[in-house]
Amino acid sequence: MIQPGKLKHRLLIQNPEKTADAMGGYTETWNTEAIRQGAIWNYKGKEKVVDGKLTEETIWNVRIRYCDEVKSGMRLKLKNTAFEILSVAPFEFRREYQDLSCRLLDGYQE
Repeated sequence: MIQPGKLKHRLLIQNPEKTADAMGGYTETWNTEAIRQGAIWNYKGKEKVVDGKLTEETIWNVRIRYCDEVKSGMRLKLKNTAFEILSVAPFEFRREYQDLSCRLLDGYQE
């Protein structure tokens, strides 16, 4: 069981919605599905070369109270920072908490 005081971050759980535009493309907007308190910690980082440039990727672990709406492909927002949800796993299989693996979205602008 996690101590409630560790869930100190207010997280917005957002789902992408695509809307068709006049040019035949689409516009992607993010709708808030739920708000949960959560704990966030850095899990691992790695560097790789993409198109001749060194880039880094940081994976974060997030623990939230259980939420049916959460799926991979959604995103979390913490103030002005956004994370892509990579995977969702129940914590101890009791449906009390969930552990999320997330990737920090580079270049996110609000």
